[in-house]
Amino acid sequence: MNMSNIKINLLQLMLDNNIRTVKEVSEKTGISLKSLYGMANEKTTRIDFKTVVKLCEFFDCDIKDLFVYKKQDKAV
Repeated sequence: MNMSNIKINLLQLMLDNNIRTVKEVSEKTGISLKSLYGMANEKTTRIDFKTVVKLCEFFDCDIKDLFVYKKQDKAV
């Protein structure tokens, strides 16, 4: 499975919730800035369940709102 097919909607959730900085998310969730910047810049290759729960609780969203999976077309 190609992990680049999975996107984390961090920036969209921040925008939807009027949160301007990743630092604010970090301060309010306890998630490290490094982890959040990785998510925001699509550099993250794995994420802990604890982090998923913190983000879902913070943004008051479902897990399906946090992630997007895009299928790649199969080469013939």
